[in-house]
Amino acid sequence: MYRKSIQAIAIVAAAVPIVALATAGTASAIPGNSTAKCDYVGGRERIKVTIHGAPGAYQIQFINGADVDVTVDPTGTTSFVFDKQTPGVHQVQVFEVALGSGGGAAGCDGSATVLPANPTLDAVDGALAAAGSSAISTDPALR
Repeated sequence: MYRKSIQAIAIVAAAVPIVALATAGTASAIPGNSTAKCDYVGGRERIKVTIHGAPGAYQIQFINGADVDVTVDPTGTTSFVFDKQTPGVHQVQVFEVALGSGGGAAGCDGSATVLPANPTLDAVDGALAAAGSSAISTDPALR
């Protein structure tokens, strides 16, 4: 038991410098349009987009063409994780569907850096999630 605890601590300690490389961005609304604010967090082959705005329909779009419709609930916040992203910088835009004469209004525009996969750290994160401790995940996009 003691040996396994030391191994787990060593794995998590090795993850700290790698996690520090992931970038997070915050984008505020484009003037004259939506008042939404967005957080973009890059992780290992994934990006987490969090929208803080008026309740209603939004669309999250990647510049590469992928998009998804989400709904911000009455709390004013929602998050969505895009898996299977290639490593590198990804540009993301969020549109508030309920605003604007053309069926939507620009909300947020930002980017996140996606890191390559790390099977060892992904296994650690899987164990943390199974134990109900995803808040201390080594991948910032999973927190």
